[in-house]
Formats: sequence, structure tokens, C-alpha cells
Amino acid sequence: LPAGVQISLQFVDSKRVDYSMEFTKTLGLSKLTAQSLYTVDSSPVHPGWVTYTYDKITTDVLGFKNVGIGMMGMLQGRGAQIQTVYYDDDMWIETGKDGMNDYFNVYTREDNADDDWQK
Repeated sequence: LPAGVQISLQFVDSKRVDYSMEFTKTLGLSKLTAQSLYTVDSSPVHPGWVTYTYDKITTDVLGFKNVGIGMMGMLQGRGAQIQTVYYDDDMWIETGKDGMNDYFNVYTREDNADDDWQK
């Protein structure tokens, strides 16, 4: 990813998540959002792993908002996974492997007073 990209996951409900990339240093491109469907693995093989599948992909570019983009359409229907190693209501830690190196990403829950996320 280019420098200055911030990734966020907004869980809309028990089946949908918005995967967004916000660009601060990319000329003309400010945001890319993939409305996605997700599942959480409850099997003993990979418990807690989250798989999301890209559905509708839009972008905010050159001042226009939610523009559908054909080029990214090739990602529609493709899946990605978050390999959960720890989760509580405030923190979510995933792990992965990049070549020979293990890595960890830490996600934190952003409180929103208008968000009734437990409903």
C-alpha cells in the first residue's frame, strides 16, 4: 500500500462489513470502500477467523463521492481473511505471515455514541 493509507473495518451488522482505505498522500484519491459480506469461523480448525468477501466497491475521487469503479470490479467476489488470535470488546489482534516473518495487527474499537452496535 502507498504511504499514508489508513485501513478501517466498520461492522454494519451481523453479516456486512465495510472495508475502507483512506488515502492522505495520493493525489485525487481520498477513499476506497468495499461493502462486503463476512462470516466468523466457529469450527475447531480456525476458530475466530473472519472471512469477508468484497461485494460493491466504490471510491471518493477528485471530489466525487461513492463512484463505482470498473477497474476494482475484478476484486468483487474475492475473499480475504483476518486470522484472529485475540478478541475482546475493545481490541482485536490478528496474525499472519509475510514471507519468513510473522506479523501482528492490532485493531481497536472506535466508540460512536450514535452507534447501537450491540442491538
